[in-house]
Amino acid sequence: MAEEKNTTTKKKEVLIIEGKGRRNLGKNNIGTLIITGDAGYVVGDTNKGTITIIGNAGNGVGDTNKGTITVTGNVDKTVGFKNKGIITVTGNAGDYVGIRNKGTITVNGNAGDKPGEDNKSTIIVKGNAGNGVGFKNKGTIIVFGNTGDKVGESNEGTITIIGKAGDSVGFKNKGIITVNGKAGEFVGNGNEGTITVTGDAGDYVGDGNKGTITVNGKAGDYVGWGNEGTITVTGTIKSLDRKASGTIIAGDVTEDHGIPWTKIT
Repeated sequence: MAEEKNTTTKKKEVLIIEGKGRRNLGKNNIGTLIITGDAGYVVGDTNKGTITIIGNAGNGVGDTNKGTITVTGNVDKTVGFKNKGIITVTGNAGDYVGIRNKGTITVNGNAGDKPGEDNKSTIIVKGNAGNGVGFKNKGTIIVFGNTGDKVGESNEGTITIIGKAGDSVGFKNKGIITVNGKAGEFVGNGNEGTITVTGDAGDYVGDGNKGTITVNGKAGDYVGWGNEGTITVTGTIKSLDRKASGTIIAGDVTEDHGIPWTKIT
């Protein structure tokens, strides 16, 4: 085993070093690097080997990573920018997990805002996530907890939220979004893909929708403005928008303003 004479491995060796909050550890790493204690910013830049951090890490873990990076604690922002390898965070991660990711990123805790921006591969968050999950996503994102607003804006891939989601799910979505809990207002604004909400949804479901939206619960007011696709609400819609159009299927509608709709029998 090599002694701590540098902060990266340049061949297939095993190197154990102390983190000491230092930056740029493991740059261009090829072998196996074990960092004990907390590390600073930019760990594992262009890594092609294996890096394990037994502690926390700062911003920029795994930029352009092609190997395997494991953090046993928490990390700050921007995990896995342009990642093509495997990154696992045992604790929580900050904002911007997996920008332009082409590999596999797993966060066993919570993630901050905008995980999976321009993601093209696989991101799994086992806790909660913040706002902006999966902006321009073309891959697969799974969040096992709850999320904030703007899930799946301009999404072209597959996003699954096991918990609840905030407002504006699926704005300009062209892919597949599934929310297994409740969702807030503005579900499917400008949607051209498929959105399924297992729980209730708020007001303004399906504004400008051209795709398929299914709410397996109740929906609020102003449903279906400018709709050209199909909106199905298995429960009761509080009211249709006065300019609602397209195909609207519901268990019931409290106020339809004379707009045609189909009742589920």
